[in-house]
Amino acid sequence: MVDKIKTVETKENHEDEDDIEPLIEGLMENKDSLLKVVDLMKRASDAGFIDIVENMTSDYMPADIEYIMNLFTSKEFTIGLIKSVNVFSSLIHALSSDKSGDAVKAVMFNTDSIMDAMVTGAKNPESFSIFKLLALMKDPEISSGLTAVMNALKALGKALRTVQDQEKD
Repeated sequence: MVDKIKTVETKENHEDEDDIEPLIEGLMENKDSLLKVVDLMKRASDAGFIDIVENMTSDYMPADIEYIMNLFTSKEFTIGLIKSVNVFSSLIHALSSDKSGDAVKAVMFNTDSIMDAMVTGAKNPESFSIFKLLALMKDPEISSGLTAVMNALKALGKALRTVQDQEKD
């Protein structure tokens, strides 16, 4: 009887080893990826992100967690997330071209002067006659700004008409 128990224990030990070996092999094959995940988790922990998530989950009752999980797994959330990722990827694509990236940088690096001019204009409004507007049109900066806005409006109108056409189909 003792021999039978030892035989069963030996088989169980070998079965456990057989289950562990593929797991260890899989871990070793993906060692670099796993190390990157561990490093990412360490950085998230060092930044306090893990603590925040832990505190959030401990502060809520199980029913709240269930609600949050239902929200995250809902169809509406999934569709919203997919749409957001599409918009974000199109924004990244738009900003990755040299021309649009340079244009955005030119505006962003000059936001202080643009905002100052806008605030000054709003606080000290001037009355413009048709002749003063015509005189301002000769200013190269105003002329280039108006041309840029008009060209942008034309391109925007063309793009938006395409969207309307797609919705009708």
